[in-house]
Amino acid sequence: VVATEIARLREDNKFLAGVNAEFGSENDDLKEEVNELKTKLEQYQIQSSSESLDVIDVPEERLAKRFKLDGSKKVKKTVHYAKNQPKEEQEEQREKEAKIEMKMILKTIKPNDNLDDNETFNSPKNVEIHSRLIPELRRAMFLNYKPSVAQLTNWLSALHKS
Repeated sequence: VVATEIARLREDNKFLAGVNAEFGSENDDLKEEVNELKTKLEQYQIQSSSESLDVIDVPEERLAKRFKLDGSKKVKKTVHYAKNQPKEEQEEQREKEAKIEMKMILKTIKPNDNLDDNETFNSPKNVEIHSRLIPELRRAMFLNYKPSVAQLTNWLSALHKS
């Protein structure tokens, strides 16, 4: 009687271990999906905020008044593109926005995919990591920006140094 009970309990345990493994796998898939959705949401937020600020023709005096700090309030400074702003400055601003987006994307990735700060950027370990990161970043940033591999490598290198 005891032997059959032990055998039944072992079968139940084996069954529950299988169910647990399936739930674990599903949980990992859901975590990955959540991270992808977070990235998409951040991209959408960046895209919508940059679209709303894309072309604004405001006199310099009004901008200066708008961003004065009165000491008691903290004001978030917003960058505006002017229609007559040189194309070079607009490109620099877009590059800054792309770097910000890249930093936000990097915050959502798995910790083991982050560059190792204790090693040089070109160490074998970090080279392997950024070779996985760059295609992922290009896919994630594709909607708003189309950075080259060289640009992403330079940006990652600059982030690694800081």
